[in-house]
Amino acid sequence: MTDGDGAGVEGVVLRAQRRGDGSGGASPADVGREAPELQSLEETVRKAVNDYSRSRSNLFETRTDATGAYRFEGLPDGTWRIRAYKRDHVISAQADSSEVRPGTQLDFRTEPVISVPVSVYTPSGKLARTAILDCDAHDDRSNDRYKWNADEAVLRLGPGSYEITALSADSISGRVGYDDDAEQKSESQRIVLEAGKTPKALRFELAGRLGIRGYVTLPNDGVEGVNPRVLVLPLAPGEAPDLELLAESDQSTWVRSGREYSFLDLEAGQHAVGVSRSWRTPIEAHEVVEVADGIVRCDLELPPIDRSKFIHVSVLGPDGAPVIGVDFSMRAETEHGSWSGGVQEMRDSDGSYLLGLREEYRDKYFGDAGGNTFTLTASHETYGSKTEDLQPGQLEVTILLAPPAELEVTIAGYQGSGYEGRLEVSADAIDDDEGSTHWFRGGRNRLSASGVKKFEGLAPGRYAVSLWLEPEDERGWGPGRQIDRVEVSISAGQNFATVAIPALYSFEVIYLDGKEGTTFGLSRIAGDDDDFRGGYRADLDAKGVARFVDIPAGDYTLSSWSGRRRQMEIRVPCKTIEFVPVVLNALLFELEDETGDLGRLGFRNGDLVIGIDGEEFDGEPSMSLFGPLYAAKSAKVSFLIERGGDRLEIEVTGADIGDWQSLGGRLKPTSR
Repeated sequence: MTDGDGAGVEGVVLRAQRRGDGSGGASPADVGREAPELQSLEETVRKAVNDYSRSRSNLFETRTDATGAYRFEGLPDGTWRIRAYKRDHVISAQADSSEVRPGTQLDFRTEPVISVPVSVYTPSGKLARTAILDCDAHDDRSNDRYKWNADEAVLRLGPGSYEITALSADSISGRVGYDDDAEQKSESQRIVLEAGKTPKALRFELAGRLGIRGYVTLPNDGVEGVNPRVLVLPLAPGEAPDLELLAESDQSTWVRSGREYSFLDLEAGQHAVGVSRSWRTPIEAHEVVEVADGIVRCDLELPPIDRSKFIHVSVLGPDGAPVIGVDFSMRAETEHGSWSGGVQEMRDSDGSYLLGLREEYRDKYFGDAGGNTFTLTASHETYGSKTEDLQPGQLEVTILLAPPAELEVTIAGYQGSGYEGRLEVSADAIDDDEGSTHWFRGGRNRLSASGVKKFEGLAPGRYAVSLWLEPEDERGWGPGRQIDRVEVSISAGQNFATVAIPALYSFEVIYLDGKEGTTFGLSRIAGDDDDFRGGYRADLDAKGVARFVDIPAGDYTLSSWSGRRRQMEIRVPCKTIEFVPVVLNALLFELEDETGDLGRLGFRNGDLVIGIDGEEFDGEPSMSLFGPLYAAKSAKVSFLIERGGDRLEIEVTGADIGDWQSLGGRLKPTSR
């Protein structure tokens, strides 16, 4: 615990509150049950005492010593939220303090509270009794809101730069202090607060806002899971609304609690307001609204669903009963590439699902001209995932889920490894046909104190079990880096796998021509059996040295972004490396489909693009060589190609290619 000068702060109170496992929810036995009996006074008091005792048993407290150090002793394994308190000080954690595990070091910084005098006035010029102050902190990009009242007319903040706005205490949604939908708002003011300096007083004048608000009424058609989205689009005088443009409008909102929505701070004039059933689905009802003075009301009614435009899916468990809580994803392979996602899920009255496709995908599915393949994947927490092939335009689908599998992963040598608290493990399904991995479907998971993680609700099949290590200098700030990956096959019931922590190495990079702060990136060169994700980075210090730590063995590309990108290939383990980069001055064609646009035009796998329009590249070429061709059918680019020691030119016009998905290949920066 340190102050702004780096000195330790004594006497700060810290509390560790154990976090729940988030496994709440109703039991299936509660569905259709009789009304439960009301608790007696004695039962209510007993429950309150038990809740208090349980809460205190999961709360630990400590204080910082004279050096500013603190320590929680005897914390059981689990996830904890750490809070720190000191009167007249604001305290910020230097990493995420909401999910902390035993064995973690978490540092804090204290800063003195600065009281800023604040006054807020209504549009009539009277002093407001209450208001909401919206404080946007520039330094840490946080945004907080505080309730202000005239009896205690101050705002207490730590040192820093803030953008502050006053809002009236009323709220269209009723969620005072949570949503920016107050009916009155002030101009923003910026203030810089410094310790030891008296801040200037702030005066805010509230003004009425222009906008639209209203309710959305849902149809009584037996469909659940509808998440209406309301969109607004400004119109020129007399302009008729374009519903396709309205559906793509950037000004949109999900329907608020109580089915109410609002758009505030609009320009005066006509606006088209529409409602769609979900994100990027067609507008199903709309109105044209004139905004001139204050907030205009516009209520919308969503029409009954047209079932002929949705895929009807029945998902059955091993017992043949309908399954709830299913998530869906759709994938299509077309002559122009592939796409996935874009599925809107709703529940029908008979327990089945209605799946709607986004507009750009719906035409491909229902208006298919042949040559396209579609698959639908249903994922469930208990039963895992199941994928079914679809025929274009197919409206009825039945998916049978198999008994679930469990996988218990043990990390050999975890205790005493020195990596306790820094390792995570993931189990991701492998597509048996393509060999691809459905990355992070189950997320990355912390290990128990003994180095074990149990995955439940998996579908039988092949899985990639990956081990991730959180960098020591970034603990609590982001995901770890993949250090190992093994494949396992699992069946219904219990399965077990053991993963060893691989040997990890450290080395230094010396760059004689580099400047302090130059960033180095280290990315793995994938081999035939490698499927690693993520990379490593290090910055050059004042001595011209960058240090990489905890790196698995393998072949890597070491890159620098000092001015132009430079790179060299290395093999780990290694000792100190002098960075002697090659200059990227060509683009390598990696042709994946010889029937695509590039193959049809005469490009071959392994071709080097060494220049365009008669000029050779003298540095790293731009990756947007096809940009002019996409922009205009008449545009021309002459590619200078090196193939097997020979040179040739291939001229391409915009009319020769479709979109990037139809190219059938990609370009990769390389060196000649």
